[in-house]
Amino acid sequence: LGSRRMKRIDLRIDRRDAINLGFLAGLLLLGLVGFESSYGGLRFMIPAVGGLIAGLVIGYVSVYRSWPGIMVLAVGLVAFLLLGGPLALPETTIAGIIPPLTTIRELGQGATSGWMDLVTTAPPVGTLPPLLVIPFFTGLLSGTVGAIVTLRTIRPLLSLIVPVLVLATGILVGTQTPVSVLLQGSVFGAVSIAWLSWRTRSAVNTTQVTSGSGFLAFRGTLMTIAVLVFAALVALPIGKFMPFAEANSRFTIRELVEPPLDPKAFASPLGSARKYSTELKDSELFSVRGLPSGARMGIASMDSYDG
Repeated sequence: LGSRRMKRIDLRIDRRDAINLGFLAGLLLLGLVGFESSYGGLRFMIPAVGGLIAGLVIGYVSVYRSWPGIMVLAVGLVAFLLLGGPLALPETTIAGIIPPLTTIRELGQGATSGWMDLVTTAPPVGTLPPLLVIPFFTGLLSGTVGAIVTLRTIRPLLSLIVPVLVLATGILVGTQTPVSVLLQGSVFGAVSIAWLSWRTRSAVNTTQVTSGSGFLAFRGTLMTIAVLVFAALVALPIGKFMPFAEANSRFTIRELVEPPLDPKAFASPLGSARKYSTELKDSELFSVRGLPSGARMGIASMDSYDG
């Protein structure tokens, strides 16, 4: 090459970006934990965490390389199709890695119609393969969008939009019983406020650089975290005794969606037909006018029978 040198792609992450992504990942994990009330157990966290890591990487690289929106969408779709099989639908893949057409079809169905199946299936749904696509898709999407918003915006509050949406989603598709008031209430709130405090101080220090400003910002963030942790520990035992602490019950989508009809939950009409000639033999069930005496009347007929 002579005097020429090949340019290497340097993806070393900036310290400030690493801290922002660390806070973001922590809040998204707390939000994803909310799906536990639907799935039961933490097996669903494997595809959720895998999707989250992939999303954070895609979001960071897209910001670093200034990708257009269509590029981000294309890379995200490829990651969804390539990683969704091994993480969410391993039994449908070839050798646990290669996704055939069956895997791709189930991934698409899980990401679109799987939400309806989740809220209409009696919890816990366990590890039903099609439903494991939902936490994977949520982790991938929230990680990608959250990283892009966090690294590009200069407004600290905007960084909390995606984590709050994930937290709300886990609650809405869950059950009446919360997964953990400590994690999704106190810890989520404390980490959010600490992150906002750090981002605000960091933004100020970039415009007013003084001697020891970095140490003062770090110390101020630590003091904020300490105060929030103390407040959370105090609020947990006494919060339930505060006025209006239980004023409203938890709202979930399951309350609005009727589950599919389960014929096994009802008695067969044919099985109960005998009571009309035994228990109700002398009872008047209904009356008909305009027919001759002794005429027969058809009540119901079967069009087809499949065994």
